[in-house]
Amino acid sequence: MNRYVLVVLASLFIVAGARAQSVGFEGNIPFDFVVGNTTLRAGQYTITPIPMNGSTLLLRRSDSTQAIFITPCLCASGNDSHETKLVFHVYGNHYFLWQIWRQGYDVGSQLPESRREMEIAHLGHPLKQEIVASLARPR
Repeated sequence: MNRYVLVVLASLFIVAGARAQSVGFEGNIPFDFVVGNTTLRAGQYTITPIPMNGSTLLLRRSDSTQAIFITPCLCASGNDSHETKLVFHVYGNHYFLWQIWRQGYDVGSQLPESRREMEIAHLGHPLKQEIVASLARPR
């Protein structure tokens, strides 16, 4: 299967916390997207680690109309990431959050393909794209 990478500069910012483990990210996702089996509307979102658990993240729309807890698995690239970014799988007009990477780390977070993503992939959308939404440091 062919893979294409499309970079979407999404005006995303890092929100620094008191400790490295509590660093969250904030940014505008310019398209509706799916996490697990939940569709989230385009808009401003924050991604915040939950300190008590360490592996759970809270993905919350800034206007507090939508929020979801996610528990991704760790993934490794072998090289430190050059940017903080969100990676989405795209099938037609369906966007699925797949990975979360932090600049300077070779370990990221990865969500498994949901049943919904697998169903859409098998509906005849042979082209699977990866969309990268870059997060920039605030000035």
